[in-house]
Amino acid sequence: MFGWNANYVRRTRDSIRAVRLDERMKVIVPTNSNIPCEPFLPFIAGKEPAEPLKSRYKRKVFHCAVGGEGFYLKKYSYRFTRKHYASLRGFAWTMPLAQRQLQKLLFLKECGAEVADPVMAFVRCYDVIKQESLLVMRECPGVLLKRFLNEVDEFERRLGVLAQTFHFLRILHSNRIHHGDMARHNFIVTPRGEVRAFDLDERKTKWLGFVGNRRELEKWTRKSAIILGVEKGKGPSPKRRAFEAMLGENYPQALTLYRKKDVW
Repeated sequence: MFGWNANYVRRTRDSIRAVRLDERMKVIVPTNSNIPCEPFLPFIAGKEPAEPLKSRYKRKVFHCAVGGEGFYLKKYSYRFTRKHYASLRGFAWTMPLAQRQLQKLLFLKECGAEVADPVMAFVRCYDVIKQESLLVMRECPGVLLKRFLNEVDEFERRLGVLAQTFHFLRILHSNRIHHGDMARHNFIVTPRGEVRAFDLDERKTKWLGFVGNRRELEKWTRKSAIILGVEKGKGPSPKRRAFEAMLGENYPQALTLYRKKDVW
């Protein structure tokens, strides 16, 4: 299921509204949103007032403060050549990436997943093969999961944080969504110890069915065991028993794969 037939598109169609700002630009916001869009217009108009926090593959991430609140802005830019247009002509009429991500985050929040709070999405079109879109999210206070795991040595705290990632992955897979970029730098650990996902890469996040989800689960289970220092094939140990109990509680299929040693 891709594009307009995806679950998160159909389920969130009535919870968003689009407002046209001019002939080539529109803003898509949740129906219950009351945040003004004017402060974010310079970012989508190509006049970024600050250096990006991250810039890679025509994607830029900015941070700005509006009304005393912090926001993250992720800008997607596409400029296809004639060669690209020959092979990707169908992609030119698909939904803009920022709008797709907005609807995906709204859908996952409805499903109980801990994700960054989406605010709005801008779309600026030049022609059929050139467009820009901007996703606005609330800032999540906390530290990256990668930094948290490097600074905290206590096994129980590390296990509890990784357990939340398996619960998040279970929600995605149960709704036929493939994350595709399960990495420690795509999660934030809040001061309360809650894990929130704030980056779902559109190039990899899609529905790939059972096979794709199983491979993703295998990879993340293997990586989590390495992070926690769970030794494979060494017989029962306190860490191994705790790790298996965590898998059984948050994602039973991961426990089945782990016991079969398919992930090794």
